Parts: sequence; structure tokens; C-alpha cells
Amino acid sequence: MSRLAARNMVSEVIDLYPSRQKYLPTSYRGKTHFVRGPLMFLFYYWGRLFHWSGRLLHFNFSRSWSILIFLLLPKLRAKFALMLHHGELKCSRLKFLYRCALSRVDLLFCMNEQQEVFYREFGVSGSKIMRVSSYVSPSSGLIDEKIRADIDSFFDGERVFIASGYPRTIYNHDWCIRYVLENPAYKLALFIYGDGEEKDRLIGAASGCERIRLFFECGQDVFNYALSKSILYLRPNSIDSFGIVVADALEFGIKVLASDVCERCLGA
Repeated sequence: MSRLAARNMVSEVIDLYPSRQKYLPTSYRGKTHFVRGPLMFLFYYWGRLFHWSGRLLHFNFSRSWSILIFLLLPKLRAKFALMLHHGELKCSRLKFLYRCALSRVDLLFCMNEQQEVFYREFGVSGSKIMRVSSYVSPSSGLIDEKIRADIDSFFDGERVFIASGYPRTIYNHDWCIRYVLENPAYKLALFIYGDGEEKDRLIGAASGCERIRLFFECGQDVFNYALSKSILYLRPNSIDSFGIVVADALEFGIKVLASDVCERCLGA
């Protein structure tokens, strides 16, 4: 979303999960509103009900349960578009409610065949489903000179692998760490975002090895700078939807080694 905002392809952004690590592109000329969580968003939406009338509202969520929010949103001649970013969508309960919620969405963007099959199981018309890529190429940004120097000191020469994501089992970051521990010719820069069940274990596995460096909560510009200096991006996920960083790496001319659990960019 920040990449769309940087190009002024959206006029208004509502962020349900604000954090200090997020930033607004300086080139963005639209409006931004921060609300904390789905419940506060409902209050915000209802409080400005007529503001949405006649507009195209594009919702970017992650998991399938987010679909249910459309049951609580009056449309007032607005059009709803939805893209879910989780690679594997599931629904074992409340299927009737999901069907009702999806009937209120005008356009569903799918990143892979599994998502399309998921929507069709709820009777969504093919005319409402559009197969698209979520990729928007990165824009260049400035990073602090001290941070740049810190990255440069670790990325010394052509032997650094890079991986990124949340510290969760589906990312299989332990595979990356184990490989580098067993192969002293290489180094690993692992960029971690948020919390997860694997965080402490990854920190413990990487401790004591100078060839493995963990970076926490780095911004997009910092990560992209590090990515551009690596020799290989690792994406061994067991569940994935697209992997925007895979496309970024290829854009920078960096080789990619990724799992085949979803459709990947040509060249990975």
C-alpha cells in the first residue's frame, strides 16, 4: 500500500494496524487515517457514513475471517473491492455468513488459483473475480548513513544470503540458519518483522555465529538496500501467496531460491 501511495494511486488510506515502523511516503498527497483494529474501524466507518457514498473502497486484508466485516458495512452506492494476502484461505464454520458477506463485494482480486477456487465454492460469480498480481515495484528512498554503514559492514563481498518475514514456522527460517551454520563460506542476513512462535528459537539458533545477523523491524528502504547487496534471496515458505520480496529481488537482479507452494515470478 505504501508503494501505491508513493505513486499517488490512492486518494485516501485507512490503516487498521498502525505502528512506529510504518511511514508515509513523502511524495504522497492524499489523506491517511490511523485506527486501531477492526472494531475501531467499524466506529470510524459508521461515523463518516456518507463520506463513502459513491466511492470505490479497496480492502486489503490477510485471512479469510476478515470477509465477515462486510456484513457490518453499509454501502450507500459505494463499491467494495477485496484482496486477501494470505496464500491459503480456509473456512470450516459459518459458511452461510461468508456467502452473505461475499455477495456484498463487487470485485474480488485473486493472487492464485487456490484463492479463486475458495471464492467459487461460495457461489461467487466469475464476473466478480479477477486474477491479478499484487506486485508494485519499489521506489527508491533515503536511509540513514549509520544504518547504511552498518549494512555495508556485514554485506562484505559476494557471499551473503538474505531472508525475511515473520518469525513463524511457515517461513522455515530455521532451514536458512542451519544451512549457513553448516556452510562457513556463506553469511545470512535475516530480517524479522513482528512476533511469532519461532522468534526466541531463531534468536537462540543464530547467537554465537558472527556469519548470521538478525535485523528487527527494519523499514522498506533499509531492507531493499540490504536486498540489493545480497547474492541470493531465500523464500522457503511452506505457505505463501505471492512473496512480493521475490519480485523485488528479481527487480534488483538478485537470484531467488523459493518454494513452489504458489505461483512465483518468472526467474525465481
